[in-house]
Amino acid sequence: MRKALATCMAALGLGLAAGTSAATPHSGPSLVDGVRSLALPSGQTEIRVMFDHPLAAAPHGFRIVDPDPAIVLDLANVLRSDYEEQVKVNIGAVRDVEMAQERDGVRMVVRLDNPEPYRARVDGKDLWIVVGSPRATGR
Repeated sequence: MRKALATCMAALGLGLAAGTSAATPHSGPSLVDGVRSLALPSGQTEIRVMFDHPLAAAPHGFRIVDPDPAIVLDLANVLRSDYEEQVKVNIGAVRDVEMAQERDGVRMVVRLDNPEPYRARVDGKDLWIVVGSPRATGR
């Protein structure tokens, strides 16, 4: 039974080690599948960048304050492919998201109306970026 299971899993590209199965890690570049944005109740803007495979590494990022405020994220081992070069957002301080293919990956620039803090995290095949500070509630 174990041999039959291992044969089936191997045909599907899955491994069998120590009695558990694990997917074979993806070694090629991830492709950008989409960009979505949303206004959060806190007044912040959430940007979700979707990929066909999990990112190999967390993005390296920095902020530009002057002359034109922006957030710059470098996504290693990522291809923009045929996905749009510029995505209009126009939510909160976020104007748009631009992606340029570089030699080692994609440089993503989030253009802002004014300087804002940001948080970025990778969760599976998604990169989540939250721009802005939560606004104070009037309690």
